[in-house]
Amino acid sequence: MNKIVKIDLKSLKAPLIFMILATILVSAVSFYVYINKTNSDWNAALEEEQARVESVEAFMYKALQVVENDLEVTANNEELNDYLRYGDKKFIEGAAEDFLDLSKAKGIYDQIRFLDEEGMEIVRVKYNSGIPDIVAEAELQDKSGRYYFQDALALERGETFVSPFDLNIENGEIQQPETPIIRFGKSIITSSGNKQGVIILNYLGDVLLQGMDEIYRNSDGTLLMLNQNGNWLKAENSNAEWNFMYDDKAEETLYSIDPEAWIASQEALSGQRVTDMGVYTFIKIFPLSLDQVSSSGSIEPASPSDKEVLLNEYNWTILSYISAETLKEKSTVFRERMIILDLIIILMFGLVTWRYAYALAARKEAEIELKEVEEKPLAE
Repeated sequence: MNKIVKIDLKSLKAPLIFMILATILVSAVSFYVYINKTNSDWNAALEEEQARVESVEAFMYKALQVVENDLEVTANNEELNDYLRYGDKKFIEGAAEDFLDLSKAKGIYDQIRFLDEEGMEIVRVKYNSGIPDIVAEAELQDKSGRYYFQDALALERGETFVSPFDLNIENGEIQQPETPIIRFGKSIITSSGNKQGVIILNYLGDVLLQGMDEIYRNSDGTLLMLNQNGNWLKAENSNAEWNFMYDDKAEETLYSIDPEAWIASQEALSGQRVTDMGVYTFIKIFPLSLDQVSSSGSIEPASPSDKEVLLNEYNWTILSYISAETLKEKSTVFRERMIILDLIIILMFGLVTWRYAYALAARKEAEIELKEVEEKPLAE
């Protein structure tokens, strides 16, 4: 039969002191590890988001340069120039086929068009969601009232027009589903200086937006994009995107959500700002090169641009946003793991301490019993 060993308080004193010191030590070490790990993860997250917005910047400049190159090639199309020189329709048919080949090969243009000097479409190739087609002559439209035609026709030789990043308008209405577009235009000018029309490439904005999403696919951040007026081109709340194109939609801006973040993004070309809402990493992109011009554009189908937009005025702000909730959640997960680990370690120390106290008490009882046995014969 197992003997019950009684552990008195005196036997527990040393083990308890050891247990208390061990608990303090474990807690101190855990706190140190937690603080260092949190700071390390924080710095790594900031560096990673900075690298991502810089990758978006590089991607955008490269993508826009491709469009500029295609525009130059299209404006110098041999069949188109022969049509302008001789007026024979067979040449414009050849140009249309070349435009169609470009649309199929690149897959980044919603429309490729040539408009004459009066603003009438002579050739229009539509992407048709991946099935490019040459639009029939009967369906060609008069675009003389559209701002992008007027602004492109006004260009000097060698200049390129780049429209605001907005939504496509067809037959006086915003195209549905919404189609984000940047229009690139070049005026066709003869050697004598006569303007014969314009080439317009409707660049699919989703190519940019989806490319950005790909860069941010494994990021903890939410990718945001603003135009120079603070309007959302890409927002956390998709319902706020492109609201500036609609008269009946309230404009939600970064300033209305987080004024501190908006002000910070306007005071520097790039940087990071921590606010109560979370952490923002931002960079400004200036799409226009020296030979490119832009304007304010117009959401009205037959209205001219209000004004020319200068190189430094045309810009987009790319932001990576990690919410305070996300940061707290990541910190909480690690803290909870540390607490569980601490409890396990403390429990192990407790078991060791208990075993030690038990052993001390058992040895003490054994010594007492032995002493009693040794003293008993002497008493007899």
